[in-house]
Amino acid sequence: MPTLELRNDFHNTSTTVRATVTDLGGGELCVFMSDRQFAQVCKRLCGIPKCTCGGVRGPQQHEGQAIALFVATSCKRAWHTIWRPRQQAAV
Repeated sequence: MPTLELRNDFHNTSTTVRATVTDLGGGELCVFMSDRQFAQVCKRLCGIPKCTCGGVRGPQQHEGQAIALFVATSCKRAWHTIWRPRQQAAV
C-alpha cells in the first residue's frame, strides 16, 4: 500500500495516508480507503466545523499521475464513490 500526500488548496494544508491505488488508464488513478480513513484525512485537512471546503480539495497527484476518483467502503463492504475532483475548464 503506497503512501499518498493529499492536499486542501483552500486552507493550504496537506496530510499523508496509506491507501490502495488502482490505475484507471490514461494517466488517472483511483484511490481506495475506508470511510474512517477518509474522515480522518478530511479532519486533518480542515478541522473547522461547518466549513464547506470539502476536506480534500484541488488537483491531487501520485507519482505524476492525476488522482481521478476516491472511493471508500461502507460498513456493508460495498464500494461507493465519495469524492471526484471537478474538471478544469479548458482555456
